[in-house]
Amino acid sequence: MGARSMSKILWAGMVVSALAGVGAKIIEFLKPGTGFTHQTSGSYEPLYLIANAIALYYCRRICADLRSPSTMRTAWLLIGASCAAALVRHAFEWTTLLLGWQDSPLATSIVSLRQIPTVLAMVLLTAGLVFMWSSFAAIGLGLRFRGRDAVLPMIIVGLMIAVIPHRQELWDDRSIYQIIRYLQWSSPVTLALPALIGLVLQRISEEMDGGQFAGSLRFLVWSLLFRLASLFTTFTPALQGISVLTIAGTAAFWAAPWLFALAVVRRWGITESLHEMNELYEKNPTEELAKLAAR
Repeated sequence: MGARSMSKILWAGMVVSALAGVGAKIIEFLKPGTGFTHQTSGSYEPLYLIANAIALYYCRRICADLRSPSTMRTAWLLIGASCAAALVRHAFEWTTLLLGWQDSPLATSIVSLRQIPTVLAMVLLTAGLVFMWSSFAAIGLGLRFRGRDAVLPMIIVGLMIAVIPHRQELWDDRSIYQIIRYLQWSSPVTLALPALIGLVLQRISEEMDGGQFAGSLRFLVWSLLFRLASLFTTFTPALQGISVLTIAGTAAFWAAPWLFALAVVRRWGITESLHEMNELYEKNPTEELAKLAAR
């Protein structure tokens, strides 16, 4: 399926997921603590699986197009590995939900092991973005900082700092394994760091051509920002009683993976456009060169 058609599907998936998140949170308010509510609240898992599977598929296509070994190919291999780790995390987490382990003593032992693939996914994503940055740096592309460029980084850092004091409220803080508790506490940092790197890459790509690649990175950054904002609204005790904020935070969390998949698909769209231009040039090089000269 082409990038344009898949983008439409992903936008629809994001809207449906966000609305489903709103519905799940409303049910949680109306019928707190019931088994049905718990199952509904965890029904984002299959949606995350679908979105990450789509992202992984297009990461593989991007890597296949970048055949020769390069820093950029390594970057996309790492991002694809991040999607694979996310798939493991959500498949494991959904299984424990279906088996009822999250409401049993196993919640603090086996279930809490989900933090391993969770953190691994974010570390791989961060590494991929670092390799992407080094690829830009290798061809001399740098960053010119402007005052307005500080707004989003300040928001991201502010959300990270705001969540850290409430790390004891996070899901796996009561894990019997100390290392798992440390991994859980790192969540705000592991979300904020790739978001900040993504912002730098977006700014560089805007200076380079201002086109599709900048848009791809923008989706990636917003997917991480949505998850970070969701952590803030969900686990900050002072905000848990504000229904509008918690509903919005839940909707953002449910929508986040679709934005990430959109980022990957938009990057694949660049490859499709290049292939289309190459085909047109091969069919009628004189006419295409004339069009290029006119531009």
